[in-house]
Amino acid sequence: MRLSVALLLLAFALPSPGHEGKDQPKTAQTSYSGKASADGKGQTPALPQVSTTAQTDDEGRNKKSDAAPEPKPLMSNAEWVMSGLTFVYVLLTGVYVSYSAKTLRDIATRQQLDISQQIAEATTLNAKARISSERSWIIVSPERTVHQVWTFDLRAVNHGNSPAEILWVFQDELVVEFGEDPPDEPYYGPDVVFTHRQWIPCGDGFYVQKLKANLPRRDDPAEFAALQANEKWLWVYGIIRYRDGLSRDVHETRFCYLVNFQTGPLMSGPPGYNDCT
Repeated sequence: MRLSVALLLLAFALPSPGHEGKDQPKTAQTSYSGKASADGKGQTPALPQVSTTAQTDDEGRNKKSDAAPEPKPLMSNAEWVMSGLTFVYVLLTGVYVSYSAKTLRDIATRQQLDISQQIAEATTLNAKARISSERSWIIVSPERTVHQVWTFDLRAVNHGNSPAEILWVFQDELVVEFGEDPPDEPYYGPDVVFTHRQWIPCGDGFYVQKLKANLPRRDDPAEFAALQANEKWLWVYGIIRYRDGLSRDVHETRFCYLVNFQTGPLMSGPPGYNDCT
């Protein structure tokens, strides 16, 4: 029994005849063939024959290593598109920054110009205010001379801080119906100046014309009676043109009074009849 088991194990352990050498690695095989000599003493060895399988593999590897590598593209199509978009974005950003900087400079320049203009205007107003406070001002006002209400004179006084050169003086009277105003456009005589001009110092003055409201009675007693009865009105108006001694500018003083025989002279008249420039 033991012998049969040992024989069985030995049979499994030995390779079968058809499978000999299948699991062994392949190697280059060299075969020798030769012909026996005529005398049968020996065999002439033939040239070794090497298997070409390994040689072919080596030659393929050598060809692959000797061949030049195929050139690779610098960037793919997607990378080129992204690069182009990035360039356009950078270019637009530069244009925007440049335009923004120019806009800011323009705004700063305009603001600076506005500030300079405001400073210039303030300086001009300050200079005008200074000149106005120091220039001559001719003001005309009625001056009572007697106890009668309707008797007065017109006196012009320089209320400024510099002397005034009198260029032209015009004064006139106008009798109209009750409630009637003088013309809208006053007449101040011809556009002339005095040949010999009077200078009026500060605080000094002169009489425009010594007007007494009873003078019309000498020419027309009926008109004078109508004035006393307040059936007609008497307008007294005029103008004084003078040159300021400080700035040498020409100024005007216009005056207009309604003579009322009960209350005295009242400053009145249409627009433009009473003004100072």
